[in-house]
Amino acid sequence: MSKQKSNPLAFVDYKPAKLYTPKNSAWEVKFWYKIPQTNKFKLFKRRVKPLNNKRERLKLGKTLENAINNQLSSGWSPFKNDRSGYFIIDLLKAFEDHTEKSYKNGNFRFDTKRSYISNVNKFKRFLENKALDKLTTEHFDKSIIMKYIDYMDFELNNSGKTINNNITFLKIVSNYFLDHGYIKYNPVHRIKKKRESKKKRKIIAELHLKSIFKYLKNTDNNFYVLCLMCYFCFLRRTEITKLKVNCVQLNQRLIYVPSNVSKNRKDDYVTIPDVYADVLADHIKGTDPNDYIFSYNNFCPGNKPATAKQVTYKWIKIKQVLDIPNEYDFYSLKDTGITKLLEAGIPIIKVRDQARHHDIKITEKYTPRRTTADDTIRNIYNGMSF
Repeated sequence: MSKQKSNPLAFVDYKPAKLYTPKNSAWEVKFWYKIPQTNKFKLFKRRVKPLNNKRERLKLGKTLENAINNQLSSGWSPFKNDRSGYFIIDLLKAFEDHTEKSYKNGNFRFDTKRSYISNVNKFKRFLENKALDKLTTEHFDKSIIMKYIDYMDFELNNSGKTINNNITFLKIVSNYFLDHGYIKYNPVHRIKKKRESKKKRKIIAELHLKSIFKYLKNTDNNFYVLCLMCYFCFLRRTEITKLKVNCVQLNQRLIYVPSNVSKNRKDDYVTIPDVYADVLADHIKGTDPNDYIFSYNNFCPGNKPATAKQVTYKWIKIKQVLDIPNEYDFYSLKDTGITKLLEAGIPIIKVRDQARHHDIKITEKYTPRRTTADDTIRNIYNGMSF
């Protein structure tokens, strides 16, 4: 990590140190040094130790004054010992390295690492596009963050959710800078997030759902099994692609989701519906328990896991072949499966557990609003007289 170089000149890059001896306050040696990449000077103070003998204290102060001036004239800069002199670009690279190490040590999931690196690159592009790539931590303040938010909002037309995700990310980066002494406060701390539009659940119409499953069953059984896992067990793409055969407990009708696979980093179980059990059993029959259920090789069981991108690309291709509305993404299978259970009258607490939602309010978002009269409510008072 490099720092900016300087050739200090008195009264240009710094103002020489001088001893100050006020009567009723501490004696100090003060000097000013130009803040890198600006025309502003920063005041530095060195306190002179109190002594009973005023002459000796004056001698000590002058010695300190001369020592500092000798350092300054020889090329020393207080910013070399002050981490506020680092370029933000260099520190972002340090954060990337930290992210890679955290991933290798098992502290981050792959998706977390990928998200962090992607967001770092977005912020770098902003700095470069706005000629701010020489920015140092002295200038890393709220105004820079607000410029980035405006850039995402008005120039890139990002959604409120995307902007908020980046605000959260910059708060994480700023905490990293703060913890390592590069900045003295987190400039993102009090920045308000954008209002997000409510997520609209895209439930797949029954006609399209049958069309998708029929097509896959006849043409691509491996991906058929994968899609059913999302539809019945509400597992996410990344979780599905990381699950191994030994996570399937057919006799107990369970799939074990270990913490290193689960999005919430907790061990958990989901139920395998009977209608799906035989399909899944045929898919993994005769395979090595340590194989991935869905591998890189066309989603059949194997020793190299499939990727989330593979799943997305395959889903897009299927929609194109079947002329299915583009508004349905892969997670629409999960949304549709959850909604089906709720419509069937399954208690919301059971649906919450199957979906592994941490709060029942999340599950409630899937509850469909009625557009017709409820027969139970209509008939409950029949036979009563008024």
